Amino acid sequence: MKTALQLLLEQIERHTWYDEYGSANVNIGVLDFDYAKYLERQQIVDAVTYGNRQEAYDGTETIGEKYYKETYE
Repeated sequence: MKTALQLLLEQIERHTWYDEYGSANVNIGVLDFDYAKYLERQQIVDAVTYGNRQEAYDGTETIGEKYYKETYE
């Protein structure tokens, strides 16, 4: 599985071109920031959940989801 950063870097590489002066240009409109943010969130939730070997928290959310909300939201 790729990290969110790896995903964005691959997209940037695919959508970068260089002008006659050697300046790099990126078509930002084609980058999928929403998916990268979702992927990063899911990786953090999974790491905390499975790193603590605890699946459920209060029966409604995993410990990873609770950690993400407290830390990032």
